[in-house]
Amino acid sequence: MASMKRVFVLLLLLAVSLVSAQSWQTVSSVDGKFSVQMPNKPQTQTQNQSEQGITVKTTLYVAGSNGTNYVLSVSVLPSKQDATLVKNMMDGIKSGFVRQTSATVKSDKPYTVNGYAGRLITFTVPSGASGSLWMCNKVGRVYTLTVAKASGDYTAEQKKFHSSFKIKG
Repeated sequence: MASMKRVFVLLLLLAVSLVSAQSWQTVSSVDGKFSVQMPNKPQTQTQNQSEQGITVKTTLYVAGSNGTNYVLSVSVLPSKQDATLVKNMMDGIKSGFVRQTSATVKSDKPYTVNGYAGRLITFTVPSGASGSLWMCNKVGRVYTLTVAKASGDYTAEQKKFHSSFKIKG
């Protein structure tokens, strides 16, 4: 799980260098389980991680534009899961992100995106960037949407990214 957190953070930081003026486009999973709008074609990476002795497949989608980074991660859970696994994954994603980016958590609260109940964490990092990380568990998957902006208020970007997110099935 630690290496998944490390790769997630590295891809988020890598996305800082991605700048594009292209129009937003719809990104969908190969299996059609979700769609989301991103500012350009994302870089993707898929890996298998172990959590509580269970293999979890995670795919990251990373795009950036005009100093703002957008990351969607999807972790496919085993068909038989319990609330402890999901809670541990979400707590691990948060703690790994905070540790590896030296982020300061501004808030951590329940938050709903398009009817999907989840958890929203807002943060700042020492470079001055700020953003949010939202997680939810739906249809056997943990979805994480992260928005980080190099400077200024990120809420307009967060709203656009979040409002386009749809889970199918």
